[in-house]
Amino acid sequence: MKNKVPFLIVLIIGVGIFVGIWISQIERQVIIQTHDHHEDQHSHDEGPHEHDMGEISTTNLTKQVPLPGWEYSQIEARAEIFPEEIESLNISTSKAGPAQIIIIQKLTGEVELNEEKVVHIVPRLDGVVKKVFKDLGDRVENGELLAIL
Repeated sequence: MKNKVPFLIVLIIGVGIFVGIWISQIERQVIIQTHDHHEDQHSHDEGPHEHDMGEISTTNLTKQVPLPGWEYSQIEARAEIFPEEIESLNISTSKAGPAQIIIIQKLTGEVELNEEKVVHIVPRLDGVVKKVFKDLGDRVENGELLAIL
């Protein structure tokens, strides 16, 4: 009996994941009830009609329909606007030319040493390190020169 409990838990979790993925991939459909009063040549005072009795049409709204006046070109994230929309929205464009851009920002900060390049060496003799041949993490062979004092 003890061996069946973990198996059942794993099975239930697996089925839950499968059902969740399956539900997330189903196309969503919206149910819209159509009712056009202009086509009906009668009033609602006459009683219930056959179109009021639950006649429902479904429309798939998952397809992307562009807004009127917009055309999408093949280049991703680019849209073209018709001249009528440009005129009605009072949009003006001009060519870009040479200009000098000056960006000055005063920032506060702190200068620190690069910890990957700093190696703390305690020499047997007093002196100053003049040249370093290896960095932190480099492979070193026996007898290889690391630095010059």
